[in-house]
Amino acid sequence: MLFESKTDREYEGLFADYMGAKYKVEALKIDKKYGPDFFVSGPDGSPRSWVEFKQRDTRILEYPSAMISAYKIWRGRSLADSTGLKFVFAIGVKCEYVNEARFGIDQDGADNIITYRSVEITPEVIDGSWLAMGGRKDRGYIGDIEPMYHIPWAFFRDI
Repeated sequence: MLFESKTDREYEGLFADYMGAKYKVEALKIDKKYGPDFFVSGPDGSPRSWVEFKQRDTRILEYPSAMISAYKIWRGRSLADSTGLKFVFAIGVKCEYVNEARFGIDQDGADNIITYRSVEITPEVIDGSWLAMGGRKDRGYIGDIEPMYHIPWAFFRDI
């Protein structure tokens, strides 16, 4: 079972709008059967990448890494390998410092300014990450606990 809340879709919409405004690309939401959230195309419609997006309510340095499901890695890398496109993991997190923000979603004051980071999932990134069981426990759904890749923040770049 895959969960996607109304809030998740709203954050994905904000991210897609940001990408369109900043990079003149179109981040098209795709069916969950593909794995990643978005298929990104350039201004001329040419395919650019597959993107998995997560929004977190934590600060960048609150944890040493960002987690992504091993299943999402497998699906995204399979698509990348079969199409020749990049597979990118993008994440929205709270800024560590207010002046760090490149893009602000300041709904509740300076403490809630969001910054976007991304990493292209390559074999080198996978080798530099670690695999462990993890996930959410707050929904009481056993399928939320699964093998997760922990990707160190050092691999991520500002979007």
